[in-house]
This record gives sequence, structure tokens and C-alpha cells, in this order.
Amino acid sequence: MPTNVLALGLFAVVGAFTLIGLWFLKLKPFTAEENKANIEKGFAVAAGGIGLYAFLAGIYLLAASPLRAPYNEFFGVIHTFYGITLLAGAISLGYGWDLRPVSYLAFLAGIINVIYVYINETLIHNASYPLIFIPAALVGLYAPVATHFKSVWASRVMGILCLILAAAALYVGANAIVGHIARGLTTTQ
Repeated sequence: MPTNVLALGLFAVVGAFTLIGLWFLKLKPFTAEENKANIEKGFAVAAGGIGLYAFLAGIYLLAASPLRAPYNEFFGVIHTFYGITLLAGAISLGYGWDLRPVSYLAFLAGIINVIYVYINETLIHNASYPLIFIPAALVGLYAPVATHFKSVWASRVMGILCLILAAAALYVGANAIVGHIARGLTTTQ
């Protein structure tokens, strides 16, 4: 059965990093004091659900190998890792724990994305991969700054970086869906 785990995964990135971006921007409607705890838990549940999907999709890519090698490892590792990071962040946010330890996981994800940019530039040469991996690297590498400095601006920069990543994932995901469907239609005729 054909699957499009990667395109769906890109839309999961859109959902996750739109939520995370809005949370870091701390927009006024989301920070009403009387509803703050409920809103934090709502963000946690939504991000955790996407994290669970990403983790399971990554395990599927690594275990079932629906893609030709080495793409299953290439995308399976990052799906699994960002799923774990989202789940850890969701649990921390839901319980009101400090997000700094999770920022170290995000930093490691940023390093993985830098490595992916290097792999793409030297081995794969896909023009759309840097559109995702560069913003993802910036989000991951900046995460400790956003969680360690108690600055509104540090938080807002993180929010903007997350929204840029979400926009890039939406663009690449839409193109992937169209390209994959078009490729599928040409092979079935």
C-alpha cells in the first residue's frame, strides 16, 4: 500500500511549529491569567499529539523501510527525534516543568539538521531540503537561548523562527503532495 509519510510529516511540522511559535510569541489572547493553566495544557496536548505521530512515523520509516535507501534512515531519524522532543516538551509544559532540559534535545535536533544540510549539499542535492533543514536547524540551535534567557524578545525571536519553519514546511509539503500525486498518476496510466 503506497504511503506518503513524508508529506504528511511536513504538515505535522506545520501544525507543531505553528503551535510552538504562537506559544513562544505569547500573544495576548493566549495569556489571559484566568485561563493560563488551561491554555498551557491545551498547547501541550496538541504538541504532544503531533509529537506522538512524528515518533511513530519515524519508527515506521526506520523499521518498515517504505522508502528506498538511504531516505528511510535520513527521514526516519529526524522524525523520531523531533517526535521525542515534542513529546518531552508537551509533558514538561503540561506539568508546568522547566523547558530548559527539553531545549537541549532541541539543540541536538538543530545539530542533526545542520548535518542534514551538509549531507544534502554533498550527497543528495535536493533543492527543497535546505528550505526545511536550515530553519529547523535555527529553531533547534536557538532553543536554549529562548528558554534560558527570561526575555520577551528571546521568546519572540523563537516564535518567529518557529513560524518561519512552519511556513517553509507548508510550502515544501504542498509541493511534495502535488509532486507525489502527479508522479503516481503518471505511473498508473
